[in-house]
Amino acid sequence: MTDQKNSVAGLVDIEPIISALKQILVHDLNVGLRIEQIEPDASLEQDLKVDSVAMVELIAAIESRFEFSFQDSDLVTSTFATLRALAGVIAKRITPTTTQSRA
Repeated sequence: MTDQKNSVAGLVDIEPIISALKQILVHDLNVGLRIEQIEPDASLEQDLKVDSVAMVELIAAIESRFEFSFQDSDLVTSTFATLRALAGVIAKRITPTTTQSRA
């Protein structure tokens, strides 16, 4: 059951992206939580304690895992507010309709 806040323009289910982000946080960044303890609407900074160094590592891990590069316009606080917000940005970058924006 997918509601609108779990999809980008109703086209992309972001749940698999959120799941992958949880795996990165637990296995690559060692946030000290189990995957099932991480909520999609958790604040990366306040709830998950992702500091600036870990944020750089997270960005690199995401770009490697999803095979894309964030655009400068993506690198704003709102993109990294929650896992759900971050997953929405990732979905826009990896969706075939946005391949023309990848350079």
